Amino acid sequence: DAEARREKIALWLSRTATGGLVVGAAAGMAYKNFADVERRINRIVINADKGAEAIQPTIARLQQVGDSARLGFDEVVTGLDALIASGRSLDEAMAFLPSVAMTAQASGAAINDIALSADALAGALDIDPANMQRAFDILVAGGKAGKFELKDMSQYLPSLLPAFSALGFKGTEGLQKVVAMLQ
Repeated sequence: DAEARREKIALWLSRTATGGLVVGAAAGMAYKNFADVERRINRIVINADKGAEAIQPTIARLQQVGDSARLGFDEVVTGLDALIASGRSLDEAMAFLPSVAMTAQASGAAINDIALSADALAGALDIDPANMQRAFDILVAGGKAGKFELKDMSQYLPSLLPAFSALGFKGTEGLQKVVAMLQ
């Protein structure tokens, strides 16, 4: 009876130690992943010519955008990174990001493609952050009406829109004409 009790205690201690190791490893991995993401956001913020004081507010805003769009945090960071790399300021990128994230989620397009499309829409057609969601809605509606869906279109918009801009197309009205032609 005492021997059986010792075996049960030894088994319990073994399981507890194994559980502790698993939990410890998971916590260590989570810390490493968060540290990697924080370093990535730090690089993005520095590229946007902001100081270290902008890191925590940026992380908090990225979490809000990700939650609202039902996208993973890493995907939202990728969208921000694409906007900053395209030359947008941190404030501009953060203004575009909610529309970019929602559109990427709704269309199934890569957030990087949608972010670069947002940059092209803003740069070539002068669409501001307040009208960006309307612009994406035009693109989605046009894709549904024709055969060239936003998921596919977003890969080509950054190279096509400057040419349409040179032809005089501007704003959401110009975008409607562009989308009609692309269909």
